[in-house]
Amino acid sequence: MSNKKLLIAAWASAFVVAARLPWWSLHHGQAAPPVAEVEVDVGREALAISKQLYPDLDVDTYDTLLDMLVERVRTITAGETDPDKRIRAMNTVIYKLEGYKYDKDAYKAHADDCRLLSYILQRRTGTCMALATLYLATAQRLGYPIYSVSAPSHMFLRYIGPDLQMRNIEPTDGGGESSDDDYDSFLKILYTTRRTGVYMRTMSHQQFVSYLYSTAIPVALAHRNGEQAMDFVEKALALDPHNTVAMARGAVFYRKLARVNYQKNGAAYGRRASTLAWMLSQSGDEQAEKEMMENLK
Repeated sequence: MSNKKLLIAAWASAFVVAARLPWWSLHHGQAAPPVAEVEVDVGREALAISKQLYPDLDVDTYDTLLDMLVERVRTITAGETDPDKRIRAMNTVIYKLEGYKYDKDAYKAHADDCRLLSYILQRRTGTCMALATLYLATAQRLGYPIYSVSAPSHMFLRYIGPDLQMRNIEPTDGGGESSDDDYDSFLKILYTTRRTGVYMRTMSHQQFVSYLYSTAIPVALAHRNGEQAMDFVEKALALDPHNTVAMARGAVFYRKLARVNYQKNGAAYGRRASTLAWMLSQSGDEQAEKEMMENLK
């Protein structure tokens, strides 16, 4: 799709997105699972994004690796419905038997690639985003009520039991449990971002895919593919209008694009950047705003 068509689509959705911002009808810090949206296969969606970034990637090969994880967990649980036993079985397979682990230094060697599902399936190490994607994709195929939860520069998971009791799952700590208060303290989460639902909300799988697109934006830019980066920004916001990561990265991208293409579509790019910056200012996510301003310098 051409940049002009992408911009038309962006502006068509911008007013809808902006109009929806004040209500923030989200499940932030609540036990209830998110409202059902268009059902997506998290694993396939994540691998499809990797395929867009790396056209030679064999999606079926990686998808088979994911299915192998699912079958190993299913063999251990044998129809078990107890949440604790399900989580322990997943932790045993993913972290102990298969050896997946968190690598806090992954960014230094592999930049933003280390956030992709294809990366962690190949190397068995990755960031919180990669581990959360792996865990969530496996749980979804098992039919477990596990959902993603966004936090500042972090992603973790939440099991919602049939009695609406919730248990947080920390993917960087072998699937261990951490309370909401632990995250509030460690990540210094502002009350305003919890109140508006920016952080600590139980997200649908569709909303999680929005964050997968946000994760892919820097990779597309590293490949010098501006049209793909633009596509990722708009897809992220279409799937989740409250994704402040997409707002911040989109605002920076469009502002820089406006400077480079001043004579051609520069004004339109600048207006889109301003719209996203305004949307971000309404979210209460001061950390994302600060990072955006630093990147705009």
